Amino acid sequence: MRVEDTQRCVERNIEAEGLELPDEIYLIPEDDSDFGRCWVWCDDPAPTNDHIPEEAIKYVKESVYIAEQAKCLKFAHTITKMQKIIDRLEKNESTRRQFDEESG
Repeated sequence: MRVEDTQRCVERNIEAEGLELPDEIYLIPEDDSDFGRCWVWCDDPAPTNDHIPEEAIKYVKESVYIAEQAKCLKFAHTITKMQKIIDRLEKNESTRRQFDEESG
C-alpha cells in the first residue's frame, strides 16, 4: 500500500469515528520490538525525546494546502502589481529629471 493510500485510509477512519482530522499529521519512524523499524502516524513529529523531528514526514490536509497555495498566489499577484507601480513611478521620475534638465 502506498503512503498516500494509507493516509486516505487513516483520514476515512478518523472521520468515520466522528473525530476531527488535524491540519498536519506526521509519518514517523518507530522501533518496534516485534517488527523492527516501522512507520506510524502521529500528530507530533517527535512525540518523545527518542524521536528525531527531521526524520518525520509531514502531511498537510488538502484543504489547508489549497488555502496556503491561494495565499501565495494572491501574494505573488500583489507583488506583481506593486512592481508595476514602482516601474511607473521610476519612469515618471526619469521623465521629470529629463524635463528638468532640458528646461533647466
